[in-house]
Amino acid sequence: MLTVAERKPFIPNAVYIPTKDGKEGRDFDRSDCTMLFVEGEYSYGEVYTAEAWKSGGSPSYVQRRGDFFLPDDTEIPVGRVQLLPDVCVVKLPEREYWCEEVQKLTKRMYGVYALDRRQHFHLCEMCASYELYFIESQYEETDEVAEDEHKREELNEAILEGDRDAEPVSYMHIKDIEPMFARGRRCRPGWLPKSDRGGGFRLRGVRAVTWEGVMEEVFEMLCNSGI
Repeated sequence: MLTVAERKPFIPNAVYIPTKDGKEGRDFDRSDCTMLFVEGEYSYGEVYTAEAWKSGGSPSYVQRRGDFFLPDDTEIPVGRVQLLPDVCVVKLPEREYWCEEVQKLTKRMYGVYALDRRQHFHLCEMCASYELYFIESQYEETDEVAEDEHKREELNEAILEGDRDAEPVSYMHIKDIEPMFARGRRCRPGWLPKSDRGGGFRLRGVRAVTWEGVMEEVFEMLCNSGI
């Protein structure tokens, strides 16, 4: 066990969600829960509260290949422990997939997706993928469309109709997504990427601890141009 002086800062990457009658997981936020820190690898990690980590105390739980247990490897009797979502947004170039009419009216188009950077999926292959949740399409119209309110409305309706048929969940290799968070590819909330290859950013200010709650917050932010 590391000494207190050798330890990293306590940065929550997991959470204990209690059991409360009448309250579902998506209704919990960080004020209802206990923030935790997992020290270790996917195969094995020790899980600490902030107080235990800072004082050199013992772990409250252990992680074994993504599952959490008490330190003696028995089941957690009440509530549950899970990784805390690391919520990110990526904007992928998708103009080429749209019909010719939409392409003629736009300069750039991106599919916007939310993902949990801590969740990795292996879909019958060695290379891990991220699970992408579709939010909407964002685009830059041509100068001609920008000056014509009627054409702008037509274009917006066509894209909204296309978005309704989009797959709600898709998967992309982590190696293809990670470069979007690097310098030069990173973009800002509410803006299109500067790169034609797309970009991404970490979503700040999320309070939810479950993915259902996260997506509710994402769509609230979307209404305020925060995505």
